[in-house]
Amino acid sequence: MDEVTKWKKRFERERTARKESERLLEEKSLALYNKTLELDKLVAKRTRDLEHISAEAQLLSDAISRTLNGVIITGKDNRAIWANQAFTRITGYEIKDLIGKTPGEVLQGPETSKEMRKYMRRKIEMREAFEAEILNYTKQGRSYWIALQATPVF
Repeated sequence: MDEVTKWKKRFERERTARKESERLLEEKSLALYNKTLELDKLVAKRTRDLEHISAEAQLLSDAISRTLNGVIITGKDNRAIWANQAFTRITGYEIKDLIGKTPGEVLQGPETSKEMRKYMRRKIEMREAFEAEILNYTKQGRSYWIALQATPVF
């Protein structure tokens, strides 16, 4: 094989390899572009979902914060993590007085029905919703009757 033929074959192999490389690069670039589009759509959907959830959470927060009924939110251990302003207005206790304590530790007193306390504790342990009327006490020690509703949310 003469020198010119060798160079022609080499040139042809290189051109074929270059074309194959360009084809592979195009194919992979297109695949990456398509995946990026899919990811962009997914991110956009998740962003819309989060915006919707955030707006709904804000609406619920506003409703709970502004209701005239006292609302206490407790954690898994039944210890308070949040209370609204109506709770403070009704009881005289600030949220800082309640955080880390069970509502019963703060609100119940010497004349609170032991049977009702047991009933409520049992319902809470069983994670069941309940309604009850119970004698509670304000921060100043004044007793008051309250109808309460407890609804566990998990």
